[in-house]
Amino acid sequence: MPADAATGRRGERPERGAWTLGRWVLAALVVPAVATAQVAIDPAQMEPTAWTRIALRVVNQGPVPWTRVRVEVPEAITVLGVRAPAGWEAARHAATDSTPQAIVWQGGRVAPGGFEEFAFLGRLGADARRRVLRFPVDLADEAGGMVRLRRGGDGAEPQMLITGTTSVSPWAAFALAGGAARSDSRRSPWSWRCGVARPVSSRPTPRPATSASSP
Repeated sequence: MPADAATGRRGERPERGAWTLGRWVLAALVVPAVATAQVAIDPAQMEPTAWTRIALRVVNQGPVPWTRVRVEVPEAITVLGVRAPAGWEAARHAATDSTPQAIVWQGGRVAPGGFEEFAFLGRLGADARRRVLRFPVDLADEAGGMVRLRRGGDGAEPQMLITGTTSVSPWAAFALAGGAARSDSRRSPWSWRCGVARPVSSRPTPRPATSASSP
């Protein structure tokens, strides 16, 4: 009886220990994959209408080289050109009805303990509003592993802030139009009074003739 009780109770502990060990092994397989993928976007801010060099910096802190980098570019940015690091090939993919525009670099290696910059030239439209842009990134390594930095993925994606806008509000447009009208009225031969345009002669007003006095 004591042996059975000891066997039963002591038999449960290895199972719990094995389950705990398995949980730690699973965590060890998942967490390092995210921790080894350090990705940042530069610059952190972007202004409308400006041609901006945007660089994706990928740092490899793991034991396996990264061999493929894919970034999704927000539709607010027009991609003007893509640059590939030495030993890499770059491909630009236009947006479709179901997928956003993206850039893929592959063929090279980001060695363990190293980093690489993947750059492209982008431009915001003049009507771009102040908001945060997100750049989802997918990384693939030499062993077939992958890290997805995005919402619902393995980590947070790099972000960029639009710092301003060049669009003109309706009140500002009205003020500008009024100022232009007043400026033009000074140079125009038309006089604006009470919303009615009246022609103004540029000739000098003739003086009335005076009769000669008799001697």
